[in-house]
Amino acid sequence: MAGDIIIVRFKPVGSSVEQGKPLCTIESAKWVGPVESPIAGEIVEVNLQVRKSPRTIRKDPYGQGWVAILNPSRFDADAGSLVTGDEALEWFRGEVGNWLAKKKG
Repeated sequence: MAGDIIIVRFKPVGSSVEQGKPLCTIESAKWVGPVESPIAGEIVEVNLQVRKSPRTIRKDPYGQGWVAILNPSRFDADAGSLVTGDEALEWFRGEVGNWLAKKKG
């Protein structure tokens, strides 16, 4: 939905992040925004290839376009609020619908 991603700015390796807080920031030609961390933890690795080629996030988000690896600090507590499967698909469809409505309006 962000379009063509042109810049990715990572928090430094070793940084702590909270669930729902920015893990990194992405910038497209028309938008700048955070990528929220799905869980709390410490950043142990960032994908330097994505820094070199940000478009990889959009082209292959579930493969080469990964953003960071975290060492979870409270996974059991955070896992309960993660959205998966059909629930995640419905959420995404709603987000796309909202985005399309804003574009038309």
